[in-house]
Amino acid sequence: MRLAIGIGTAFGLLVVITVTVFHATAKQAQACSPAPPPPMIHVLEGADLAFVGEVISIDRQSIKGDDYPTFEDIIEFRTSVVWKGEPYETMFVGTTWFLPPTPISNCPADPIFFKGIRYIVFVWEGRTHLSANTPTQRFDYAPKDQIATLGSGKTPIPGSVSPIPERKGQPVVYERSGSGCSLTPGYALGSINLSVFGLAGMLAWFWIRQRFRR
Repeated sequence: MRLAIGIGTAFGLLVVITVTVFHATAKQAQACSPAPPPPMIHVLEGADLAFVGEVISIDRQSIKGDDYPTFEDIIEFRTSVVWKGEPYETMFVGTTWFLPPTPISNCPADPIFFKGIRYIVFVWEGRTHLSANTPTQRFDYAPKDQIATLGSGKTPIPGSVSPIPERKGQPVVYERSGSGCSLTPGYALGSINLSVFGLAGMLAWFWIRQRFRR
């Protein structure tokens, strides 16, 4: 009897640990899906802005996230070519990102922007996002054949400065068509499945304990 109760207890603990680990893994998968971004020429059609620019400064603030430390950046770029939008020489763009407890091994792209690095940037409503499955990426990593499909672009107007986007104060979910991200639905479904699995495991644990106590 004690052996059976011990097995039930161990099973229950295993379920709790499994759910916790899978929840963290699902959160990392949310940030880095292996799905590649769509062709840049298609992304350009739906984007509000598209340009190549070097990061000049980053104004960072901590914001409230779901599970991990989350930040909102307002990034200042010095542009060299603009494919869509006003050809400002100085461009301000917002982004949000979170800091996972462990590195995400399947992400080849940097999770955040770095000062002094050039990026090809696609913007929707003043926001962009940098990850393995979004078209915004370091310029030296971007496929040159896709960049060629965007054309020659426009030369920035010297001394021109874009408006600074308002801070959102909360994480931004990227589900817009053509952004390369559709993260929330899959993560939510995974969370539901794990919750059901965990509840079933705990009920089985309590049933075994009650049965063998009689």
